[in-house]
Amino acid sequence: RGAHPNDRVIQSSGASRAYFLASVFREMTRPCMVVFPTMKEAARFYKELEFFLPEGFTQGEPGERRLFDLPTYDVSPLAGVSPHREVVGSRIQSLFALMSQGNSIVVTSVEAIHLRLLPKESLKRAVEYLEAGEEVSREELNRRLDAGGFLRTSLVEERGDYSIRGGVIDVFPPLYNDPIRIEFWGDHIESIRHFDPLSQRSTQNLKEAIILPASEVILEPANVQRARTMGRLPGVVSEVTTFPGQEAWLNHFYETLATIFDYLPKNGMLILMEGRQILTEWENLRFRFERDVERYRQEAEEKKSPFPEIGDLLVGAETAGEAFARFQRLQFAEVELESREENPGVLSLGGEMPVGEDLALSLEGRGRVSMAPFADRLSRWREQGARVVLVTRTEQQANRLREILRNYEVEVEEVVHRWGDVSSGRGVTICMGRLGKGFAWPEMGLYVISEDEIFGTKRPRSRAKAGERKPSWSGFSQLNKGDLIVHEEHGIGRYGGMCKMEVEQKANDFVIVEYAQSDR
Repeated sequence: RGAHPNDRVIQSSGASRAYFLASVFREMTRPCMVVFPTMKEAARFYKELEFFLPEGFTQGEPGERRLFDLPTYDVSPLAGVSPHREVVGSRIQSLFALMSQGNSIVVTSVEAIHLRLLPKESLKRAVEYLEAGEEVSREELNRRLDAGGFLRTSLVEERGDYSIRGGVIDVFPPLYNDPIRIEFWGDHIESIRHFDPLSQRSTQNLKEAIILPASEVILEPANVQRARTMGRLPGVVSEVTTFPGQEAWLNHFYETLATIFDYLPKNGMLILMEGRQILTEWENLRFRFERDVERYRQEAEEKKSPFPEIGDLLVGAETAGEAFARFQRLQFAEVELESREENPGVLSLGGEMPVGEDLALSLEGRGRVSMAPFADRLSRWREQGARVVLVTRTEQQANRLREILRNYEVEVEEVVHRWGDVSSGRGVTICMGRLGKGFAWPEMGLYVISEDEIFGTKRPRSRAKAGERKPSWSGFSQLNKGDLIVHEEHGIGRYGGMCKMEVEQKANDFVIVEYAQSDR
């Protein structure tokens, strides 16, 4: 039914989308990709799905976990800086899940998929399957870890690290929440275990392990040779050496590149959030990408440094539209695009939050807050036979809210730790978790209200302690030389740009901060 046999349009908004799709995903047995116009919207939806889905969807060993996020780069590789390894790891495990797991769910945005990716076959060849009790060449495994972008360290603490100590190889690959310890006797794998990166103690035995690459540039001999023949590179490239910003040089390492649609199987489903905005954002990103290419190419010419062959690295909006048409699609829109009489493929769901200002607390005198309007609303919904779920972040806040409502003669029947434990039918439940905004679905007799909607959004009261904050690497590409910046330990200085230095035979990025008397 509808204008296109592959299309279904659902009119809804807010967290009700996550609630509705969580119910769908529990029963779905094929891969699905959810696309948002922006990464901010995708990240918010991912957290909402985490709240409504069972814990097994978001955690567990390979094959058990079903929900993944495919983020955008946190910094443009054109700037000569590579994305954070956690970002790259999340992208790779999402691609692997799409092509290998029949019921995977990947949440992403136009920002993350508007550039081409490493070929699907290259990723397949780079995956290493290990099993306890089998014979594996340690020398070959070490070579493949280097080629896959792992960084050899003395101690494995972060994703993308690996170390060798005698017959023990520690590695922290994508797809796992904890690193893996592989114990050899010669070339025989004696055991495979998880271990705690802080205490370095083994925690869980594994029968097998899947080692995904830690980089989107696989340094196989053929790929390295191709890159060398295409001209000068920013750094020395070998099967064990990479350079910052290499993600912009994909055309140099691979003869043909893939799009995200090459990874989604033919029976996969596309869920488009605000489809019209998606195509508009695609065009906006094309403009920004072309502007960045011009800017960084000019900077490279001024520095007399090489610049990557861009070619067809950008996926055009027209190409994306054609790819969309190959899959069954479910589209969500906040505004009414067309009537259901004109197109029976358009469905309208409830799930908006019609409680606006009258849900807010009313002030009664200085320093006093009345919950009376809110309590009256809860009582009315309950009398109508609805289930009201109040979401709080902590057990302490749950107990506090329960006591407050008891003073207004509103009884909370249960306090639960996960959405799946919420009872059906009439009543009031407090569920612990994180949800920015709730929704009302009167037709289903369901009202979900977040802590922020009850008490207001909380702002941090104190600054983080020194050493607790991590630098926002994506911000450096926005700075210009000479800009004033503040170092946590050394104070105010001037930004002097980025430089590449080789430490322990590995090229890394460093920030130059200039101080008085030419100190750096």
